[in-house]
Amino acid sequence: VNRLSGASYAFEVAASGAVQINAAVYLDGIIPAARYENDNTEAANRALREFLRITEIAPWQDRGYVELTNFADIPLNLRHVRFLDGIAFDFTAAATSVILPGEQLLLVEDAEEFANRHDLSRMIVAGEYLGNLRGGGESIELAAPINDTIVQFEFDGSDWFPLLDDENPERTFSLTPVNPRDSAELSHRTAWRLSLRAGGSPGYLDEAPAGWNAVVINEVIAAGSNDTVELYNRGDVTVDLSGWWLSDDQHYLRGWQIPAGTLIPAQGFAVFDQANGLRFGISSRGETLHLTAADDGGLLGYGDSVRLGCSEFLNQSHGRVTADEAWARGSDGLVSLQRLSEPTLNAPNDHAVDAPVVITEWMDQPAFGQFPFVEFENTSNRDVGVYLRFATRAYSVDRLPAHQIMLLTPATEAEFRRVYSVPVGVTFVQIDVPITELIDVWSRVEGATCSVNESLFTDDDSWWAEAVGGASWERVGPDYGWAQNPANWRLTDKLGGTPGVSPRIPGDVNGDGQFNSSDLVLLFQIGEYEDSIARNSIYSEGDWNGDGDFDTADLVLAFQLGFGPYDE
Repeated sequence: VNRLSGASYAFEVAASGAVQINAAVYLDGIIPAARYENDNTEAANRALREFLRITEIAPWQDRGYVELTNFADIPLNLRHVRFLDGIAFDFTAAATSVILPGEQLLLVEDAEEFANRHDLSRMIVAGEYLGNLRGGGESIELAAPINDTIVQFEFDGSDWFPLLDDENPERTFSLTPVNPRDSAELSHRTAWRLSLRAGGSPGYLDEAPAGWNAVVINEVIAAGSNDTVELYNRGDVTVDLSGWWLSDDQHYLRGWQIPAGTLIPAQGFAVFDQANGLRFGISSRGETLHLTAADDGGLLGYGDSVRLGCSEFLNQSHGRVTADEAWARGSDGLVSLQRLSEPTLNAPNDHAVDAPVVITEWMDQPAFGQFPFVEFENTSNRDVGVYLRFATRAYSVDRLPAHQIMLLTPATEAEFRRVYSVPVGVTFVQIDVPITELIDVWSRVEGATCSVNESLFTDDDSWWAEAVGGASWERVGPDYGWAQNPANWRLTDKLGGTPGVSPRIPGDVNGDGQFNSSDLVLLFQIGEYEDSIARNSIYSEGDWNGDGDFDTADLVLAFQLGFGPYDE
């Protein structure tokens, strides 16, 4: 019988002849661990690995706790089970070292403080752990008796979830796995969510309302007279948004409350703008936005936070692009929205478009006699200014002509050209800092100076370390994707790379390296050639001169510059 819930468990025993049944009654609901002695067998360890799970972590000062759950249909003996990392605790000396089926055991940082805040009549506290858990950068390891890891992971709650704030009583949410039975991916942010309510749910599994974590900030328009936010429901059920909050301030999430009665259907949209009640403005120079669930009881533990960059043009839209979303999430938990080819409110987002200036090739480990470099391309049909921020200094370029290339290198232009065959017209910038210190790139178009989110060197930089001994990384076309996504890069075959030569070939929309009839078939299937719809085309749809449209001028450019031959 479960000591808290009163639930009983029945099982059949096959027997022949007379059977003697012995029963025992234990006072205070405590079952001696000896009754479940398992002699540290591999079978017992396997049961612990398969069914014992960490189902909640509260990383709060003096109020922290860790919750364990038994998902087996038999009791588990925890004698000699211990925490080796993050906190220190050995169940051998615990108040109880048996966990029944479906039961939760709690380890707490401060038993007295915990008792002052919670009703212990429905909880089982096994004891106090040594050490402390905090929201930022923690490692956890729970080990079985014979030095076998049960669960091991790292978590960074305060960075993963901007909503989490240990010092704000309204935002002391706990961390709980999205799938409590699965321990495989617990080092990843996507494996976790916040508890439904502040204060957590110690002693029982936290249950979130159906579909509530599927609503995201999907598209934002900040440059214009009517700032707009679009939400998208990625789930399969309608979600009631009544009382939820939108804000542009992480420290004050109650910026504007969504009106009562607002429903967002499955796979549907909800759009809010200043003309219809949105009570705060969104900066066209870049902004962070936060969506927070709420009910009559206050803020709830679900939120979506996004970052949008500067808007170079009027009514420029920023939105989620599915192919790059995993790589667009920063270490601070915010998803960076990308420039969209056009606003698509109340509809699926269109393609992302290039920033005015993008990194198209780079090499930081040259072969003997070569030079490292970073190659930039102005993908627009306007001249732009470029500002390059490194860790220790910055460089500024007043003018990079439309569709031209710029090279950053520690070499002089003359030295570089002696080693590489670089076309005429390429702009050179000599730098005296390592290219790996590049932090951010800003472009200046029509008076607006904007970050273009083209920093290469992120928290996860393992992929680019493959370029050694003179190999370079080249951006994959025809549409340059998110810079931090490894899928948008390839190692060049040529030693030293191809600095000064754009990876994109005008007319090559299928990415086979040449402009031919196959590309024309694809283009005319898309159907945007001189369609009288302004600025509705991107590079892979025929806009090779960067003016936003597919027309005769683009075909002329392709026949002039497209590698070919076009002879089919």
